[in-house]
Amino acid sequence: AAFIALDAGMRFTRRALAGFGAAALAGLAPVALYNQAIYGNPFSQGYAHLHGATQFKLGMSHGVEGVGLPNLAALWGITFSPYRGLFLLSPFLLLALPGLRAMWRQRRQRAAAALCGAAVVVMLLFNSSYYFWDGGVSLGPRHFSPALPFLVFPVAFAMRRTPWKRIVPWLIGLSIATVGLCCITVLIFLPGVPNPLVTLALYHLLNGPAPNNWGMLLG
Repeated sequence: AAFIALDAGMRFTRRALAGFGAAALAGLAPVALYNQAIYGNPFSQGYAHLHGATQFKLGMSHGVEGVGLPNLAALWGITFSPYRGLFLLSPFLLLALPGLRAMWRQRRQRAAAALCGAAVVVMLLFNSSYYFWDGGVSLGPRHFSPALPFLVFPVAFAMRRTPWKRIVPWLIGLSIATVGLCCITVLIFLPGVPNPLVTLALYHLLNGPAPNNWGMLLG
């Protein structure tokens, strides 16, 4: 019975992998055809043919189309820097760490915890390896945004436990206030401003103009 079950499981796995491979090829085929038509090579991407400022062309020529090894300065910039730090914009996401620990302590949640942790780490390393890690004209590290669901999910587990559940409302309120400040003043920060939350968003709130609000939009 065990051998029969094992054989059935292997057949199912092979079918699943075959289906996944077929779907991946179906999705990649149009991209390869486009690259062949435009660049003469199915594997050549658009970022390999940049025009414009020399710094961008040089940056994208680094590594594999701008992706090299992880950079500590970029890692700091993505996470805690005043320039693009995700955890300054949304500090409640820091609760993902105790949340992952709480998930790991529950045997049935360990697979989910491993998936969430791995997704965040891989995206963080990939983003910090990219030449344009800051996302250019952006609010926060926009290239890191695919990892956000994997940070939010563990937060739910931290919210159930002391002492974290006591500070959850404060961190969520601070996160909403910070992003709300940006929404009514300067929603998208230009590159090169070291501390845009203070020098742009807060400055415009105190001194004007603050055009992104319902009163201004409705005249």
